[in-house]
Amino acid sequence: MTAINSQSGTRIKPVVGRGGYMKDIFARRMTISGMEKVSWMSGAYKSHAEGGSTPRPGNHLNTPSYRDVVAQNVTVSAILDGLDKAQFTGICISNVTLNLGPAARELQWNCTNFARTTSRVTPKLCDALTGKAGDCPFSEDKLPIDDVVLKSCSTA
Repeated sequence: MTAINSQSGTRIKPVVGRGGYMKDIFARRMTISGMEKVSWMSGAYKSHAEGGSTPRPGNHLNTPSYRDVVAQNVTVSAILDGLDKAQFTGICISNVTLNLGPAARELQWNCTNFARTTSRVTPKLCDALTGKAGDCPFSEDKLPIDDVVLKSCSTA
């Protein structure tokens, strides 16, 4: 994935009241430039689909893996914001290098109610993040989109 000059490279919004469940999310080989937030995961959204919300379901965000990410001109590395009663778990971040831009904020990793592991990540992550050796797991399942061949167009 290549992302240029946008609000966030990846954004995950598992909201209580809208199901709040996401599992097996994998992102790798990302090249990012001019990003406000490289990753934004939050369960603190107030919006709901038409017809209201389902008040009781818990928030479950399990096993998202981010691996092999390079970013330039970053403002905020990540906002990782789980919920008090439903911590996000199993997040793994490895082999990530984020180069800060001139408008970079002092607080680079905003981490609340997250349980995760990390390996080879720059800049330094939240103190609550635990280190581990090796890369994050990544699904080897092949998707139909993997076989699509893009055609080149020319204006000449």
